[in-house]
Amino acid sequence: MENSRKRRRVDVDEDDSDRLSDLPDCLLLEILSRVGSRLAVQTSVLSRRWRHLWRDVPCADVDEREFSAVSSSNHGRNGHKQHWARFEDFADQLLSPPPPHRRLDAFRLHITRRIPCYAYATTDRWVRRGLARSPAAVAIHAPDPSVVRWITPPQSSSSLLSRLTKLHLFGVYLGQLLGCPALEELHLERCGLGHRFRAMASPVLRRLAVVRPIGGHLVAADLIRAAPRLEYLRVELVCDGDSRAGDPAPEGQAPLLPSVSEASIRITSKRERKRNKLEFFGAMRCLLARLPNVVYLDLSGFATTGLLEEESQEFPRLNQLKTLRLDRCEVGVCFHALTRILRNTPNLETMRLHQCKFIGSIPKRRKPSKRRGSRTAALHECKNLKLIEIKSRQDEPRTVRLLTNVFEEMPLAPWRLVDKVSDVAGLMTMQFHRTEVGLGKTG
Repeated sequence: MENSRKRRRVDVDEDDSDRLSDLPDCLLLEILSRVGSRLAVQTSVLSRRWRHLWRDVPCADVDEREFSAVSSSNHGRNGHKQHWARFEDFADQLLSPPPPHRRLDAFRLHITRRIPCYAYATTDRWVRRGLARSPAAVAIHAPDPSVVRWITPPQSSSSLLSRLTKLHLFGVYLGQLLGCPALEELHLERCGLGHRFRAMASPVLRRLAVVRPIGGHLVAADLIRAAPRLEYLRVELVCDGDSRAGDPAPEGQAPLLPSVSEASIRITSKRERKRNKLEFFGAMRCLLARLPNVVYLDLSGFATTGLLEEESQEFPRLNQLKTLRLDRCEVGVCFHALTRILRNTPNLETMRLHQCKFIGSIPKRRKPSKRRGSRTAALHECKNLKLIEIKSRQDEPRTVRLLTNVFEEMPLAPWRLVDKVSDVAGLMTMQFHRTEVGLGKTG
């Protein structure tokens, strides 16, 4: 029996079946970095060749979800304790203090369950050890800000974040965010912010997303005030009566963001005092005015006071804008805000109106007048507009009829309905294209 085992082992060696172990370390580490840290650690039992290889993997992926299937058969309080104990042992082993030269390309921490009140004592240790390896990318996900908090290294260890270029935080508590001179991409979602939150100034920041911050006085301008190279901006805020959640700097004082080409600003309103809403939407309009060269713009939940300046009733001048999407926005009496938007976006090519609201009744259709109003003149200036997409409920055809009447007033630009689709949610989407005849005449 023993001889047959040796014979089979010799045959395997002669056939060179274990070719994976013959690969150089750099390729093996690249493979292990793609399978997840838990599976990478399990490869240590394969042979001596793999025993300590996982320690050199440049990615540390601490993911609680990988342990949920193991403990799925254990229900109740004891099952949750065993689940967390196994996960904690794994995280401590994976993030044990390594030699200083072993840097990380990526550090990921994903926690799904709310854990006991001593959570910070445990998760702080993991965050410190992960950042101690000077990662180039960090992604931390927690169920709420009471589980994980961001720890800014002391000034004596500020070089630990000198390589950090991508930072994604979800449900993490933030007291301050400093010491990231190379940060190019920042995503903050549902993060808890301290009342004295301090943000960094990154001269190389290119992509920024601030989504539904919790608590604190997050001012979006604090994160983008010193971002001259910012190219992509995403902001999702709740209008809860605190105008400081927007951009508090008066228009003309806050610096422009000339490099932003794509922006998405989405607002969810709560029932607050009218004065608070006016201040909030005024701050949002000031933020729009700081994007003079934006090419793609997505606005959601905007009131008319957020689109138009209160006194002059003007929309910010956006000469480079080519695609505009308005979702659930209030566009004024008989779409008067829409005409002012078109007047100040002369190069607009595509406009999408999704479930927008207007005030007033549909005017009776009249014959074209020799004296054209300001609305017709504003629409006539949009010589580059090629596509209009309207999405509304099937039981609200007046929106479609009113917009059709508005665009039929354009004297040299006939429109043609090319697509009409109804979805299961009761929404009807219609696309109007500018005809070639109209384009030829306006040229």
